[in-house]
Amino acid sequence: QPKCYPTGSTGESGVTINTIGVPNFAGSIVDLAAGIPTGYGTLPTSAGFGSAPTTTTIGGPANNQQVCNRFRPDSTAAGALPGWECVGGGALSLGIRDTFSPAILNNDLISPARVYTGFFQGAYDTGVLGDAQVYAELLLNRRESSQTQNRQFTIDYPWKSPLVPASLTFPVRFLPPQASNPGVDVGVRVFADYGNYENRQKVDFIKATGGLRGSLPADWRYDLTFSKSWSDSDYTSDLILTNRLNQSLDVVASGSGFACRDTSNGCVAAPALTPAVVGGQFPANWFNWVTQPVTGHTAYRESTVSLDLDGKVFDLPGGPAQVALGFEYRKSSIDDTPALDSQNGNLYNFTSSSITRGSDSVWEVYGEAELPLVRDTPGIEDLTFTVSGRYTHYKSYGGQWTYKFGGRYAPITWLAFRGSYGTSYRAPALFEQYLGATSGFQSSAGDPCNNLTSASNPVRVANCASEGIGTGFSATSSIAVLQKGGAASGLKAETSKNWTVGAVIEPSLGAFGDLSFSADYFNILVSNGVSQLGYSTILQQCYDDPDFRAESICSYVTRNSAAPYNLTVVTGYVNISTAKVSGYDFTMRYAVPVGPGKLTINADLTKFENRYNQTLPTDPVTNLIGTLNNPRWTGTLDVRYKINRWDFRWGLDWIQGTNSSASYLGLSQATRDTYVFEAPDYYLHSASVRYRGDHYGITVGVRNLFDRDPPQISSGAYNRIGNSPLYSGYDFAGRTFFVNLSAAF
Repeated sequence: QPKCYPTGSTGESGVTINTIGVPNFAGSIVDLAAGIPTGYGTLPTSAGFGSAPTTTTIGGPANNQQVCNRFRPDSTAAGALPGWECVGGGALSLGIRDTFSPAILNNDLISPARVYTGFFQGAYDTGVLGDAQVYAELLLNRRESSQTQNRQFTIDYPWKSPLVPASLTFPVRFLPPQASNPGVDVGVRVFADYGNYENRQKVDFIKATGGLRGSLPADWRYDLTFSKSWSDSDYTSDLILTNRLNQSLDVVASGSGFACRDTSNGCVAAPALTPAVVGGQFPANWFNWVTQPVTGHTAYRESTVSLDLDGKVFDLPGGPAQVALGFEYRKSSIDDTPALDSQNGNLYNFTSSSITRGSDSVWEVYGEAELPLVRDTPGIEDLTFTVSGRYTHYKSYGGQWTYKFGGRYAPITWLAFRGSYGTSYRAPALFEQYLGATSGFQSSAGDPCNNLTSASNPVRVANCASEGIGTGFSATSSIAVLQKGGAASGLKAETSKNWTVGAVIEPSLGAFGDLSFSADYFNILVSNGVSQLGYSTILQQCYDDPDFRAESICSYVTRNSAAPYNLTVVTGYVNISTAKVSGYDFTMRYAVPVGPGKLTINADLTKFENRYNQTLPTDPVTNLIGTLNNPRWTGTLDVRYKINRWDFRWGLDWIQGTNSSASYLGLSQATRDTYVFEAPDYYLHSASVRYRGDHYGITVGVRNLFDRDPPQISSGAYNRIGNSPLYSGYDFAGRTFFVNLSAAF
C-alpha cells in the first residue's frame, strides 16, 4: 500500500504527507472493541487496537487509553473532527499515515548532466638546451547538471490563527514555539507534499600547463613544468525561506480573505488551512513567494611547479642502474560561500552552512632507483630491486617521509616472483580542514531514547531517564546535526602501510599464442584515516556508555531539558582508528592469431579475505567480507577480436552473491523469511564494435546488454537507491547504448 511506504535514514525516501498534527485533548470516546474512535471518523483496522470491548476517554486515566493526534482529510468521517480520519498518535502507531508521494517517482536516480570539454596541446622544438622542447596544454571544461527531488512541506499554523477553521482551533496548543518561528505557539502542524524541486550546478574548470623538457649530458633528461588551475561553480536549489513563510502566516482579516500583517517585500498571505492545502495544493502566488532560488559559489585554485630528472648513474651486472629525482611545490585554496539565506539559517527545514575558506601549500622531494643486480645467469634469469622515497612537507601539518621497497626474482624465463612494501601519507584536503559549520536534520527515529521499553538496553534506559525521558517516549522532532571541518580540532594526516607478494607465469606456447598469468596477495592498513564520525555512532557510543555524560564523546551531544527534548549532535572530520583490506588478485592474458585477425582474452579476478573499518578504538573488529556491498569474489572478462581496422569486444563483470542476514545482522530464521538482506550473483554484459580510419574513429556499443536490474533488499539496515543496495558495482541506469566519435587533424 502506498501509505505504508516507510520513512527512515536508509534510503526509504518516504515522508509523512497529507496529514495534520493536533493536540492530545480529553472529551472524546474511543471504542476499542469496534476499532473506531467515536467522534474521530473511521480508524483503519491496521491501527492495532485490541479486541476487548473497552471504552475510554481520550487523555483520561483509564487503562488502555488511546490518543489520536494525527489526522488526514476524509469527507466521510464524522464526529468531533468531521471530515478528518484518525491516523495514529500518542499510544497509537503512526505507521498508518500516508508516506508515499507520487512526486517520488520523478526523482532523478542518475543526475542529468551536460559536459563540454576542449583540449589544446602544442610543442615547439628549440634546437638548444639539449634539444629542448617547449610545450603547452590547455584544458577547458564545463559541467551543467541538475537533480529533481521531492520533499515534505510542514506548515506550522499559529495557535488560534484566523487561518485555522474553528473545528481545528483547540483550547490547548499542539507544540510550543519552534526554533524556526520563536515566540509563536503551534496550533496545527500540516504535513503536506511540497512536490518536486530542483538542485542545479554549473562548474567551470580551466587548467593551463607549460613546460620545458630536453636532454642533459650522460643520457640524463629533464622536465620542468608549471601549471595553474581554476575551478568555479555555482550551486542553486529552490528552497522555502523561513522569514517569508513566517511573515505570510502572520495575517489579519482583509475583506473576504486575509492579508499579511507586515506587507513588506510584496508579502502574500498564507492560504487558510483546508484539506486541499494538506493535500499539497497551494495557491501559486503564495508558493512562489515563499520559495526562492538559493545560490552559493565555490572557487578553487591550485598552482604547481615541478622538476623531474632521470638517467643512468652506473652499471651493475644486470644492467645500468636508473635513477629518477624530482621536486614539486603546490599551493591551493578554497572559498566556498553559501547563499546569505543559508549562512543566516533562513532555509526552512533545510541545512544551513557557513563559509568554507582556507589555503595550504606543500613541497616534496623524491627519488627512485631501479637496480638490476643479476641477469641471464643460471638460476637467476633476472634479479632486480627498486627503492623509492619521498619527503612531503605541508604548511598545515609539517613533514613526513614515505618509502617503498620492491623486488623481482626470475629463476627461469617463464617464472618470476615479486613483492613490495611501502608507506603513504596524506594530509587532509582543504574541504576536510576548513568546512564551515553546516547544519542538517535526521529522522527522529534515530533518537536513542525513542520508543524504549522495559526490555530495552538497561544502560540506555537509565541514561535517558537521567535526562527526564522515560520509556514509551516517542520522538517527534528531527535530530539536528551540525558538521564542521577538523583543522580547529587538531585533525591529523592519515598514513598507511601496504605490502604485496606474488608470482608471474609466462610460458612459451609457440604457434598456440601468448599466455601470461599472475597471482598477488595484497594487504593494506590505513591508520588515522580522515573521515566523518557519523551522528548515529556518536549517539550510540554516548547513550550506551555507563559513564554517560562523563564520556568525552557525549560532549558532541546536547538535548533540550523540556519536551519535546530536541536533540543536537555536533560532528565533523576526525581521524578514525584503523581500516584494513586484504586479498588476492589474479590476472590472465591470452592472445592468439585466429583466421585473419587476433583474439585477445583478458581476465581479472579478485578474492577479498578481510575488510573492516574500526571507527573508534573501542569498536569491535568485524570482518565485512561476504556481507552486502562487500563481496568475497569479483571478476571481469574482456574478449576482443581485431581484424584490420575493426575491433569487436565483449565484456563481462561479475560480483559474487552476498548475505548479511545471519552472520552480520544476526537475524533469526523467521526474520530472514520475512526480510531480505542478501543479494544473488550479479552479472553485467557489454559489447561494442570499433572502426579506426586514418584520421577518424567510431565506436558503437551497449552497456548492460541484457538490462540486468540490481538486486533488491529490505529497508532498515543499509543505504539504498529505491529498493537496491547503494553499491558501485551495480548498474542503476539499465541497458545503455553509446556512440563515440574521434578525429585527428
